[in-house]
Amino acid sequence: MTNEEFKNLINQLLSPLGLKRRGNYWRTETEHLEKICNLQKCNFSNLYYFNYGFNFKNLKYDDVTTHIGSRLSQITAFDLEATMNDSTRRELLEQLISTELTPKLQLNTEADIIGHLSELTHPNAIPLKVKEYLQLND
Repeated sequence: MTNEEFKNLINQLLSPLGLKRRGNYWRTETEHLEKICNLQKCNFSNLYYFNYGFNFKNLKYDDVTTHIGSRLSQITAFDLEATMNDSTRRELLEQLISTELTPKLQLNTEADIIGHLSELTHPNAIPLKVKEYLQLND
């Protein structure tokens, strides 16, 4: 699978979720949030990382790509050098998006995000400015 075929496959899987592609980024918005997904290519191989996150529309903080960000955990499907046929790769990606990403994309308000943050194992990865905005106590 070529890089462009891979990106087109990701686009086919994300478009039905309301995400619009621009380059290696996919975005959608609610009244209070911007939801972002992106592919980040490794500099040393043909491996991609799938990042996703949220920006709060009422928070002016441009020092980070996403105010709250994470990454899909299964990277084998994103390694284009791994020996895998296209249909197996598609099945893995469909499963990852369905089980890991789709529930996150259903978060639509700041209150939803605060509830989600209580599930995180590494809340220290949240920038201090975002914690202050959400009035989260350590």
